[in-house]
Amino acid sequence: GLAVGLAELLKLLVGRTFHGALCWPSGTTAAVSAVVTVIVLVTRGRGRGAAVVIGSAVVTFETVALVAFRWHYLSDALGGIFVGVGSVLLVDAVFHRVRRLRRRRRSGAPALTV
Repeated sequence: GLAVGLAELLKLLVGRTFHGALCWPSGTTAAVSAVVTVIVLVTRGRGRGAAVVIGSAVVTFETVALVAFRWHYLSDALGGIFVGVGSVLLVDAVFHRVRRLRRRRRSGAPALTV
């Protein structure tokens, strides 16, 4: 949800249009990239390599389709990929940071100041 919301906000801020519609970054590509990134992050062991390969293929085919059907410029789709992957990695980092701080509080260790 964050990836799509951020993509829509960026569309309003950037104002770039394609056939009269706001287009940068692609919200569709942001959503697909975010889902693929989550799947890669939660997959463990040998399955992670397969998740990366299959997920990359899905994002690539989706990007090619958006450009080939003339729904987006290539840069729109690439922007969507960055927004989707970046959003998931940001949320993941925040959750790991909060979890680490909670563990430190329970163990009595001093909290990090950074």
